[in-house]
Amino acid sequence: MNTVGCTDVVVKRADSARRTELAVIDAARALFLDTGYGSTTIKQIAQRAGVSQETVYKRFGSKAAVLKCVYDVTLAGDLEDKPMADRGLRGLAEEPDAAAMLAGYVRFALDFHERVGPLVSLARQAQGTEPDLKDFVRTIDGERRTGAGFFVRACASKGFVSIDPDRAADEVWLLTSFALLGDARSRGWSDDEIVDWIVASLRAEAFA
Repeated sequence: MNTVGCTDVVVKRADSARRTELAVIDAARALFLDTGYGSTTIKQIAQRAGVSQETVYKRFGSKAAVLKCVYDVTLAGDLEDKPMADRGLRGLAEEPDAAAMLAGYVRFALDFHERVGPLVSLARQAQGTEPDLKDFVRTIDGERRTGAGFFVRACASKGFVSIDPDRAADEVWLLTSFALLGDARSRGWSDDEIVDWIVASLRAEAFA
């Protein structure tokens, strides 16, 4: 049995499947952002990706599931199953003081908003008619709170937290929400202004 040849076939099929998945995700992202979630159909996504509707349904299952995958890939930048803490948060523990750690975290949040803020807005708008998206939005909020908790624990380990860590994590979570960051940007605030304001607010309330 030619095991090398079989392995090559498996690898090629996996590569083809990944290319198809990315084509669907790219097509869906463009359509969702251009025409909105409600106006986008699986048929349109399939046509733009150059695949059949059956392929989209077989791989993703539903339009809501497509949006979830678009969010995941847009947020992470790839299809790898790698925790977001390993994509930038851990390095903040090396900062010398609370101000530097907080500024780094806020910039991290701003980068997330830049990439996926519009997609989260679409999910929030559509969750009333899409139960799966309601759960998805809840998951996004939960993951952000988990990230805030991870960050605050790192700050606390260096003696930078001046109140109960859970309350401090709540404040970080609230002040780096997609809604707040989006509103600040919509008012014309620069990222530096947003960072300075949030850092000052958090230091006055919860960080040494």
